[in-house]
Amino acid sequence: MSPSIPERTAPDPRDDLRGAVRDLVVNLAHAPLGEGRFWAVQAMVIGLFVVHLVTTIAPIHHAIPVSDSTIDLLLFIPIVYGGAAFGLVGSLGASLTGIALTVPMQLLMDHPTSEIWQEWAVLATTVVVAIQVGHHYEVERRQRELLRQVERTKVESELRALRIDAESQRALARRDALFRDAFENNTSGMYLLDRDGHMSDVNRAFCEMIGRSEDELLGHSPDAFRLNEDVMVAEEHRRRLTSGSIARVHYTTRFVHRDGRVIFGELAAACLNDEQGEPETIVASVRDATDERALLAELEHQALYDPLTGLANRTLFEDRLSRSRALVAREGGTNAIFLLDLDDFKGVNDTFGHHVGDQLLVEFARRMERVTRASDTLCRFGGDEFLYLAQGITGSYEEVAYRLLSAVHEPFTVAGTSLEQRMSIGVVVLDGESMDNDELLRNVDTALYEAKRRGKGTVVRFTNDMHDRASSRYELLRDLRAALGTDQLMMKYQPLVDLASDEVVGFEALMRWQHPSKGAIAPDLFIPLAEQTDLIVALGEFALREATTTAASWTVKHGRAPYVSVNLSTNQFRDPNLLALVDEALRTSGLDPDRLVLEITERAALADTVQVATVLAHFEDRGVRLALDDFGTGYSSLSHITRLHPHIIKIDRSFIVAADDDVASRALLDAMISLGRRLQLTVLAEGIETETQLTYLRGLGCEVGQGYLFAPALSNDEVATLLRASTSERWSARTTTHATAPGNRNRRNASATRLSHSK
Repeated sequence: MSPSIPERTAPDPRDDLRGAVRDLVVNLAHAPLGEGRFWAVQAMVIGLFVVHLVTTIAPIHHAIPVSDSTIDLLLFIPIVYGGAAFGLVGSLGASLTGIALTVPMQLLMDHPTSEIWQEWAVLATTVVVAIQVGHHYEVERRQRELLRQVERTKVESELRALRIDAESQRALARRDALFRDAFENNTSGMYLLDRDGHMSDVNRAFCEMIGRSEDELLGHSPDAFRLNEDVMVAEEHRRRLTSGSIARVHYTTRFVHRDGRVIFGELAAACLNDEQGEPETIVASVRDATDERALLAELEHQALYDPLTGLANRTLFEDRLSRSRALVAREGGTNAIFLLDLDDFKGVNDTFGHHVGDQLLVEFARRMERVTRASDTLCRFGGDEFLYLAQGITGSYEEVAYRLLSAVHEPFTVAGTSLEQRMSIGVVVLDGESMDNDELLRNVDTALYEAKRRGKGTVVRFTNDMHDRASSRYELLRDLRAALGTDQLMMKYQPLVDLASDEVVGFEALMRWQHPSKGAIAPDLFIPLAEQTDLIVALGEFALREATTTAASWTVKHGRAPYVSVNLSTNQFRDPNLLALVDEALRTSGLDPDRLVLEITERAALADTVQVATVLAHFEDRGVRLALDDFGTGYSSLSHITRLHPHIIKIDRSFIVAADDDVASRALLDAMISLGRRLQLTVLAEGIETETQLTYLRGLGCEVGQGYLFAPALSNDEVATLLRASTSERWSARTTTHATAPGNRNRRNASATRLSHSK
């Protein structure tokens, strides 16, 4: 059943009348009094009234046969004109004005009845006509106004539509321009793909990224410039985009630059559809991440590899060690950790400087790489220590260790210098026990310590009893730290004798430790422990203060009071506070500066001759002298010695002992003493134990000596007694008392700092 259509009804005339009345009221409320035409209508009405009046009262009334009704009919002229101009207000205004002027005249003048009624009929007709004319023109005016309004609305709508369309076109043009600008000037590479997957547009950044021109790229698939291994991945992403299964993709791909370089790009792409919703264009943006990936790779390498040698660092080694432990626990087999340490590396650093030392480490790493398997892990553990994790050893660990040792048999040539090196090795064999990485590394370090204790070039495998010894060393170091500043540590003094006169010219201060429960601790035991920590500096400061204070109390009846010689550790000699420390010790004790001699080893003095010369110049200004200890045992350089100008050179006891039976050693000893005398240096021989050695040294012209032939290290009270005795009394029993004392003849100095050893 179709819907009913409402019937159109005829307009109600009363609606028009009501509308006309409303218009009249509106127009009357807004009378056009300012319009000239309105007053022209009123003038026309008044003119007709004047004519009517004249024809009525003037003598010409009979000459002009125009009836009053005829003149009244002439009111239709201003009525029609007023209605046309102003609608009802105009037509009614004209008729009412005419009536208002005519009626009084009709009432005052004598007229026949028929003329009066005729006059009133005409006036009534003018009113009716005025209403009809005004209404007609009012309707017409409203229609015209409505048409004009409709026209204006239509025009305004069309103009508005045109403006909107123009603005839309301009906005679209702006968007296109912005897109083109963003496309062309984007720092990331961009390209558009058509339905066939070919590039329809590319920007400058993408061209520069892969080193191609726009003409070379347009019309080609980006896969033609992609690394072959990434083509299938890119095709799959493109298929998913065009199928609508995903809205956008983001993945890493690789392009090949014209020069062959691989460019890593982070690619983001989306598919644009046409008006029918079909895929039309793929927009892709590619950010060049090549430098970023290179930086990340470099940071990762730095985090896992040693920057000097390029070997694995501790972090990477511990990761490999964890995997190795898990593999041994799961599958068995023999894996082992080797801790390698260059025995003579410190001497190279002290003598030639750290630059040469670094080059030596690099060359050592290359040699180790040649004798180890690439599947194993070689690590620089720190300083001159290297870790080697060998997995799946088929033979014994000794075979692996000796293969490593063979790599250092030949001397190293570094910076034009031939350097012989030996290596100690600690070993831990992984047996599947539940030990963590830290415990394994502690054990292999303990094994290395034991290897170095036994002698250079030694290989030692960790055993459980070594752990106990390591614990003892730790306890000893802890006790030594606690002993500092107490009466457990004391200084003793070994005489330095003028070989020509047998007079005591000085004393070397040597440290001793009396443990409250363990008794006397040998210096060869606790000094090396202290050198491994910063405790050696504190011990050196203690020795300097004690020695200067004690030496200030020494007096003799005749001649000059003896000087005191104090050993400095290498670390202490390089301390920028050393000068202030010496000044404070001299000031506090009151000791004359020329009665203080500071000893450093030959290796430490020659490590940095510029720094040493600077320090020596300051000591020279203060009157403090320098002794070069262990002369002849280091990497001596005569040119360095002539620049340093030490006051005293101390010939190591090894040369004195060797001269007893060896002709070549005697010649070497003779040359060393002659060299010192020619350089105007005081030559002091250490470790004199026999009269034969004393006689031989006197014959060579050696000036000063020390050793058990004269006396061991003495307490301060014993020093006072010695200084009070006459020369003949001092050494009368030296051949029987000291030279044959048990253990004296073979006592050696193992300490580079020599704070505490008898000589």
